[in-house]
Amino acid sequence: MKGKTRVPLTLVAFLALLTLLVASACSGNDTFEGRGAGLEMSPMEDGFAFPNFGERDTDEFLNGADLALMFGASACVDEITDPCRPIAEAAAWAMMVNNARASGHCEGFAVQSAVRFDEDAEPQTIYLDKDREVTHSIIRAFATQFLPDVQAETNKWAKKSLKEKVDALVESFGGGSDGEASKLVELGQAKFTAGLYSAAGGHALLPYAVEYITTDVAKISVLDSNWPERDRYIKVDLAANKWYFSMFGEDPENDPDEWSGGPRDFDLTPRDVRLSSVAPFGDGASRVAGSILVIRSATPNWSI
Repeated sequence: MKGKTRVPLTLVAFLALLTLLVASACSGNDTFEGRGAGLEMSPMEDGFAFPNFGERDTDEFLNGADLALMFGASACVDEITDPCRPIAEAAAWAMMVNNARASGHCEGFAVQSAVRFDEDAEPQTIYLDKDREVTHSIIRAFATQFLPDVQAETNKWAKKSLKEKVDALVESFGGGSDGEASKLVELGQAKFTAGLYSAAGGHALLPYAVEYITTDVAKISVLDSNWPERDRYIKVDLAANKWYFSMFGEDPENDPDEWSGGPRDFDLTPRDVRLSSVAPFGDGASRVAGSILVIRSATPNWSI
């Protein structure tokens, strides 16, 4: 299948696209032009067709082969990578990651969707099956949230204001700043994953568009692995310094149990740090290999 072709669109086309992607949470308000931006991303094409799954829903787990792919020979006894028998520290780290997978792999889904979109990978993500290779790629991407540099960067973003986070997303999508009109442009990337936290737990999402529906209320369109092929969003009220998200509601605009929180309950994680972090064991000299997010396949008709 031919990959996506990204071309700049006019602001009018951008607003028309957002109308299709997300329904406004507030009636009677026009979008505030020039403050939003978005990618040519769609849950019907760029998300996985199968939903988020927990550790009990698969026989696969983070194993020696994954550790060798992520960290190279330093993760393996006698530096033998095929097969890799993990050193004690690597095995303990893998056990921690596998225990954390019980409630789902949302972080892995978000990261892989972002990587495949930016690489214009074929086939589009929606056509991938939940086979062994795809599952392991999601598990490895999930594991990157536990890397030291990734955790430090996520914690740094958690301390920023909601406005700083929304502005960073707009800029990453290729949007203008300081009120400049923004467009869909080739330079926009799915640079960040987002994390939301409530008393019920946490959830990772992939933001792909920001639309201001009032001067102080932004709607962030997201790929949500819990809702394949569905339009979902985070609403951010900058005046109230709060965000709102429908985690379980079939209709996100009418969810009495929606999650909400403040700036510290909403973080961003840049994808680049996942590929440059030091290993979580050893002397700190080993770094993550760039191949950890690659989906390998014997099928000849697609590549990354």
